[in-house]
Amino acid sequence: MTEFRDVYEQYHQRVFGFILSLTNDREQAKDILQEVFIKVWEELQRREIEHIESLLFTISKNKVIDIARKEKVRKIYRETQANRQSINVTEQTVDFRETKERVDAAIRSLPPKRREIFTLSRFEGKSYQEIADHMKISKNTVEVQMVKALKYMRSALHY
Repeated sequence: MTEFRDVYEQYHQRVFGFILSLTNDREQAKDILQEVFIKVWEELQRREIEHIESLLFTISKNKVIDIARKEKVRKIYRETQANRQSINVTEQTVDFRETKERVDAAIRSLPPKRREIFTLSRFEGKSYQEIADHMKISKNTVEVQMVKALKYMRSALHY
């Protein structure tokens, strides 16, 4: 234990400075320094180390490289996820536009009075009675025309 304390006291500032020069991040350098000395402590428990300074700087450099690799993989993963989301949104937008175009085309192909009844009901939210009053036709006629319009729309859109 005394050997470890001596190693720590002698090298921790230099090793920290070395790690900081590689990472340019004080908090990350502190974390890596802690990991380095944990690794050295474990090594000292297993064996006697002749060149402790070399071991400290080698472990430090390898830890920085490992973290940089992991961060690079995380960055690539985040970019890939962002690209996938962008592709999904684009695909959904294209699907929506295509569906909207099909719906609009089907509505345009309805006979004029049926199209007007359908539009008043589905897009303006008018009740069958309000449509009947507005168009000066019976409520029953509105219902019949809506049944025909919906049947046609299902058929045209393959639902």
